[in-house]
Amino acid sequence: MIKYSKSIYKKVLKGKYYKNYRRRKIIEKTTKNPNSAETTVRYILKPTTSGIIPTFCLSIIPVNSAPIWKLKYICGYIDMEFIEEIVKNGERSEFKAKPFWSLNGKLEKDELSRQIEVFKKMGFGGAFLHSRTGLKTEYMGEEWLDDLEFCVEELEKRGMESWLYDEDRWPSGTCGGTVAKKKANRLKSIVCDISDCSDGKTFVKPKRFIALFSVLFDGDRLVSYKRVNSAEEIVKGEKTVYFYWAYMLPSDFYNGYTYIDTLNKNAVKDFLKSTHEVYKEKFGEKFGKEIKGIFQDEVNRGPLFNGFVLGDKDCLKKVPYTYRLFEEFKKIKKYDLKERLPELYFRYLGENFSKVAYDFVDVLMQMLLANFTVPYGKWCKENGLIVTGHVLHEDTLSCQTTMMGSVMQYYRYMDYPGIDNLGSCNYCYEVPKLAASVAKQFGKKFVLSEMYGVSGWRMSLNDYKHDGDWQAFMGITFRCPHLSWYTMKGEAKRDCPASIMSQSGWYTEYKAVEDYFSRLDAVFSCCDEMTENLIIHPVESAWGLSRYGGYVDYFGVTDDEYKRLEKNYKDLFGMIQKCGLDADYGDEGLIAESGRAENGMLYIGKKGYKRVVVSGLVTIRSSTLALLNEFEAQGGEVLFVSEFPRFIDGIKVTDDRFSGRKILPLNEKILFDKLKETDFPVRVSPLGCGVFVRRLKTDKGYVAAFLNSDKKVGITVKIAVPTKRNVAKFNLRNGRVEPLNFIKTDECVTFEYSFAGGEELLVFETDSLYVAEEKAKKKEVKIERKEFDYSLGEDNFLLLDNASLYCNGTWDKRGYVLGKDDKLRRKYGLSLRSGEMIQPWFKEKFDKENYNRKYGVHALKFEFLLETTEIGEIFLVAETDIEKAETFINGEKFNGKWEKGDIDNCFLKSAIDSKTFKPGLNEIVIKFDFEEKIDLEAIYLQGKFGVKRGKTDSVVKLPERLGIGDIADAGMPYYTGTVEYVIEVPKGVYDVCFDEIGGAAAVRVNGKLVAFAPFIATEIKSDGKLKIEYVFGRNNLFGTHVGDNNSSGKSFVAQGMKKLPKIYLKETKEI
Repeated sequence: MIKYSKSIYKKVLKGKYYKNYRRRKIIEKTTKNPNSAETTVRYILKPTTSGIIPTFCLSIIPVNSAPIWKLKYICGYIDMEFIEEIVKNGERSEFKAKPFWSLNGKLEKDELSRQIEVFKKMGFGGAFLHSRTGLKTEYMGEEWLDDLEFCVEELEKRGMESWLYDEDRWPSGTCGGTVAKKKANRLKSIVCDISDCSDGKTFVKPKRFIALFSVLFDGDRLVSYKRVNSAEEIVKGEKTVYFYWAYMLPSDFYNGYTYIDTLNKNAVKDFLKSTHEVYKEKFGEKFGKEIKGIFQDEVNRGPLFNGFVLGDKDCLKKVPYTYRLFEEFKKIKKYDLKERLPELYFRYLGENFSKVAYDFVDVLMQMLLANFTVPYGKWCKENGLIVTGHVLHEDTLSCQTTMMGSVMQYYRYMDYPGIDNLGSCNYCYEVPKLAASVAKQFGKKFVLSEMYGVSGWRMSLNDYKHDGDWQAFMGITFRCPHLSWYTMKGEAKRDCPASIMSQSGWYTEYKAVEDYFSRLDAVFSCCDEMTENLIIHPVESAWGLSRYGGYVDYFGVTDDEYKRLEKNYKDLFGMIQKCGLDADYGDEGLIAESGRAENGMLYIGKKGYKRVVVSGLVTIRSSTLALLNEFEAQGGEVLFVSEFPRFIDGIKVTDDRFSGRKILPLNEKILFDKLKETDFPVRVSPLGCGVFVRRLKTDKGYVAAFLNSDKKVGITVKIAVPTKRNVAKFNLRNGRVEPLNFIKTDECVTFEYSFAGGEELLVFETDSLYVAEEKAKKKEVKIERKEFDYSLGEDNFLLLDNASLYCNGTWDKRGYVLGKDDKLRRKYGLSLRSGEMIQPWFKEKFDKENYNRKYGVHALKFEFLLETTEIGEIFLVAETDIEKAETFINGEKFNGKWEKGDIDNCFLKSAIDSKTFKPGLNEIVIKFDFEEKIDLEAIYLQGKFGVKRGKTDSVVKLPERLGIGDIADAGMPYYTGTVEYVIEVPKGVYDVCFDEIGGAAAVRVNGKLVAFAPFIATEIKSDGKLKIEYVFGRNNLFGTHVGDNNSSGKSFVAQGMKKLPKIYLKETKEI
């Protein structure tokens, strides 16, 4: 180590060099060192705990030292402009998530304001104002508009962004169904039917008839066909195949109407008039200012052979139709679709691909863009609104084909293109990359993902991080968490749980997730991603493979060739990612529009690529081939993987135009050798280890981001970063710079890194040297005690969700309470409650008499056992409909005083005198005059008691101490608050390491949050106690039921300290 004189220290402390530091300069000074040759040293100031604000402590480090010495942690400031920019950007609202705020009840301004404050505390940067199932305030009425304007103003007060959502529920286009009141605006489909009129049966021409054919089949395959004018012309032995068009059948989900014909410009005009123009009139002056933009959701042009959204008996026979379809088809494709309709539905013997189907999907795509997407975007641009959102179904090629055609062509016209990713661990890596590719190619600032929907109440904060991480590494920079409920009342609580809001037990801890992602999104948004490889998107091959009978369970495919296409699509991209490489996608329509070869690069719009991969395509455009040939002639590289296309422009290849080219196998090592980047070629070994890599460039140097894609299993890898500079880690979890122990050569920096399951790493180049602090020695502390003092963060609950229904003068058999709700609705001819029910606001406005009709007095009876007299104060908890009912406990009328309950605004609670209960069986009867608007739901007992599960659950005494294991066994099967265990240890400083966190969303150790893997709490000061607090989700209270409304199945999460963490006492000394 270099020795230095005290005079240098004195000069710095007197301010000579500190003034230069304040101007963000690092002083370099040459000094004669008694132990070495002349050496340049840097004066680097030690940071405070924030990692940014300087103190007056000096260290002197050799510039070109390798390997790095383990010195006391210091921090250089030559990089602080970059780091400060990221930290600062991470605090900006535009880099923070905006959840779907589910406005799903009767809106009240005080509650709206309270919830906005909760959003702020959770770390969100704003919200999408989104009507959902259960809305009682009239959608697009004056009260709704006033409430939304109030929300915009409240968000603005807190420095948060407001985003509109353009529909009542989804998909975009209907204005709560009202646009489809006009029949011409309704979704339409072509229908195909087959009969045998040649055997004397009479053919009756259907309404809205299109064409009639005599068709010869071999099984389900075409042999020949002929268009005829009447059934008399049908050739004997051939089938009568006829086509007509039909309107979509009405659906409760569209409030008794249908989806709209998005291929019809007039329907789209009516939608914009009924929604966007109304918003403009109310608060258009806020567009582009307080209101940033608008979310369009699940846009589609109707299903192709799969029946999704249609749901009728003929749905699999249907393809999209609009009034101008045949006219536009002939104009674009130069032949008459009516004459070749059998080729759209059926395939010739020995062939799976159809040019007619290929052309049909292409024409639908062009019509959707021309009639919906472009006019929608034009209106928003003229009025200062950013367009974001996503289309309906993107997960597979079949999803993209059957509902849209080309999602990438649609993204071209969105300001912030987006996707949705439903569930947890739904690893559709290709989907965000499609949107991110278009964003790079056409200069779009953000890429959105509507994420976490229907992931359930079991999610931990680490789960939320993991699902956000892999999407971020695929290009997502704008997170829209799905869903944050305004209320849990009635059916609203079953709308895609969990609620990422104050109903969740972990909502006060959730800010850790958002702080992390705001930094990560700021990094990915502020840096240029270095992607050299392009994959030709194979979706157009799926167009021509689509046929009647070709899809199963909506989006599954039956043909082997289609299955191979899907598999190759996923395998290729997954293999590239897990080898630590990257690639974008190129849509052939966008290549035809904006592609060019220039200086050995293939450009799509603004983005250039060095290599192009053609893999798995059944057909390719002639325009794409021509551009690839030009690109190769300039020195670019084109790789054909797996097979050559068999069709060009949908026409079978009969020449040898692919002769002389080589087919590469879909092989990990071969792909790596061919596709490895040449600009900033970061390498991770072993090959194929599953660590994703992103190479980023800033004006201050390069950044490399890494992610262990395996959520559960850790891995140790060797990383090589091609730089002659030093490297350091930016900790995205706390916003601090941290050192890496690396070895430096003339060519690169290498280091080993051990990733926990799902762990991330961000490394940046630097001219400064960040050196690891010498680790303190520590020893494991063995805990012999098996039971501990504990405390609960909230009262315990007994869930009463099984009941008997009094109906027709008798009590029925006890069962799940929602089954009783169904029973009454069936009895009186009412629609069942579900996420697709007609909205309450719509019923109240257009069917008020029936909606408020009373059907007679009924009752629900709930039962539980009492096994202890030491129960303390107990509350009865129920939803607000309880105020309309009479309540009886053990036969005595209960005249409780209802007050606001806990967890959600839909709950009321009332204290019950413990003397009301008796040992043994107790009954609570709720008597009500049934109306369609009444929701029969579970009730609860709340208090400081225990619960023992059984055929009939029992109230018991809570234990004095809590042991290792599931807290359900200790009287808390339905408990979903926090549990704090108190572990006695010697005084000192500790590291506490958890293998897992006991079914919890997160853990706190003496107040320090442990949310992400590896689950370690460090530097925990203890005065003799470690307080380990488990923060649980609400699954065991609200998420236990599975199946339909008649299900009695339960799905519990084991919760609690399942095993002791490893506890290490650290040796410390004064410095």
